Amino acid sequence: RWGRPARVAVVGAGLVGASVALQAQSALPPGSSVTIIADAFNAGTTSWVAAGAFRVESVEELSPDSPDRAERWCRDSLRHLSRLAFGPAGPRAGVAPLPIVQVAREPPPRRRYAYSDMAPGGCRELTPEELLTQFPDWPGGLGFGIESLSVLADPRLYLPWLLDQFLAAGGRIERRRVASLEEAGAGADLVFNCAGLEAGRLAGGDPAVHPVRGQVARVRAPWLKRGFYGPDSTYAYPSAAPGDLATVGGVRQAGDYCLTARESDAADIRTRAVRLLPGLAAAFADSDGRPGATGATSTSQPDFVGLRPARHGGIRVAAEGYAVHCYGHGGHGVALSWGTAAEAVELGLARLDGGAKL
Repeated sequence: RWGRPARVAVVGAGLVGASVALQAQSALPPGSSVTIIADAFNAGTTSWVAAGAFRVESVEELSPDSPDRAERWCRDSLRHLSRLAFGPAGPRAGVAPLPIVQVAREPPPRRRYAYSDMAPGGCRELTPEELLTQFPDWPGGLGFGIESLSVLADPRLYLPWLLDQFLAAGGRIERRRVASLEEAGAGADLVFNCAGLEAGRLAGGDPAVHPVRGQVARVRAPWLKRGFYGPDSTYAYPSAAPGDLATVGGVRQAGDYCLTARESDAADIRTRAVRLLPGLAAAFADSDGRPGATGATSTSQPDFVGLRPARHGGIRVAAEGYAVHCYGHGGHGVALSWGTAAEAVELGLARLDGGAKL
């Protein structure tokens, strides 16, 4: 184990970067320094737009070559978030237990369905009568559904909380854009690449990295106490902040770099959401319907856009020289940030032990 103080740089200030920085602080010996370097924080990050529910369909999707590894990421993250959700820090961190219902037109293909195996209390399949009663307006009906207890980590509270913990423990922040990992790691013993869409460029050009555009509405729906996920990426999740706005979505548009909220997407999201949950019609009617810019915080601008940093071939957590890459989470940044960060920090410590250089 690395025995002397180390200097560590973390590139990226989203949930992945913040999780890596906080865990690196805990793992390194006294006298070490950890610095987060990023050109955007909090509301300027893609993490800010996420709904925040822990929901994983299959571990094969996350790491096709090593599903066991992905399952470990899931379990480590869920354990961390559950401890927060049921502990005293939960309200401040924006992490809370979340009953969640997931429905589909038909049963999914048989595959390793990670969350059904690890959900607290397991999952219960909805009966045909329950599907018809609870979701009568979905065109053609729904043929499959499960309900379970999940966890909600609202990024609008959780990300600032992580950064506050990091700063309180002596962490440092530098607001700037870096041209390379060599620049970010100048004078450091170790650098972590957690830069989202920029991570592929910093890794020397990873062609597998690509955006998956998302757009969401945020509306007042205080009656919404459960999370819902339906066909065509249709979802609605409450906020972990009392009286705050629910997140309703969504779209998954691969290769689309547009950061402007589209009226056509907003209309489609509204139509599908109201079909899934008719009570949302009143929530949309109470909003002014004007699309807003990425990262906007005004409640009068309910549509937000984020570019999920996805990667063909799954999430990359790998050491290279004195750098450790942790990117490609796509839409699973909230669910997997803590688990992938834990592995990245372990790889980093091993690199320090070996005296690796870039």
